[in-house]
Order: sequence, then C-alpha cells, then structure tokens
Amino acid sequence: ILADIQEEREAQLYEGPAEQYLQTIPRGYVDMILTSPPYYSLEMYGGGDQSVKPGMSWESWVSTWLRPVILECLRCLTPNGVSCWSVKNIKIGGRQYPLADVVRDIHAEQGFTILETFTLQGPGRPGVTKPSEEQTFVFQSAFAEGRLRIVS
Repeated sequence: ILADIQEEREAQLYEGPAEQYLQTIPRGYVDMILTSPPYYSLEMYGGGDQSVKPGMSWESWVSTWLRPVILECLRCLTPNGVSCWSVKNIKIGGRQYPLADVVRDIHAEQGFTILETFTLQGPGRPGVTKPSEEQTFVFQSAFAEGRLRIVS
C-alpha cells in the first residue's frame, strides 16, 4: 500500500472517537482509512464514551454505530482512496457475531470491492492468553479511476 503513496504527501493520524471526528473531515479529503474498530462489547476502553451503550443489542450497535462510522469513512475518501478494516468474526458468551462479514457487506453495498486481505496473528488482547487472528481487508471503490497496487 505504501508503495503508491508519494514521498511528498503528508500523513495525518487521528486518534479519538471516530463517530465524532469523521463529521469534521470534508468529503473526498482522505486517501486511506486504516482502523481496527471496537469489537462490539468485547473491547471496552478505559475512558470516555464507548461505542456500546449498556444493554445495547448487536443489531442496534451495527445500525447506530458501526454502519454510520463506515459510511462516514467512505464519504471522506478520495475517489481512488482505500478503506482498510482489521476485523474478525467474534464469539462472546457463546454467541457468534459476524463483525467481519458485516464490514464486508456494508462496503459492498456502497460499491467497494476487496483488493487484498492480510491475516495478522498476535498475542491477543491484554490479559488474554490465546492467540488472536484477524484479517485486514483493503477495500476500494469499484468505480475508482486507478486501482491501487498492493505490494506485500
């Protein structure tokens, strides 16, 4: 991915609640979105607002948080921009939640296709002993003028 970024280009990293910050970014301003979003109620952060409110169902979280955040990310992308989401389907309390599937489906509904999928393996979340494996999906609009060249 980085092979297609010109050296004179500027990179800006933003940290904070996506649902708040994305609204301040102009349409078509961003070349790349790279994120590992909250995994519904599996990940709770130490401070500030959470994406999951107490008692919120999976379906409600997807419709009121995940979908709007993905749509805002896509709105911010340049016509040839890429949207990279590091996610996996998850299991909480014996129930399966298709997080990766939903992220792929929302992108597809908006005319985005998968250019590449990277599988990352790591030690998992702090305090969790079993390894974690998640996939990073690189999406680009099917209508992009130039397709991104993936260098791995």
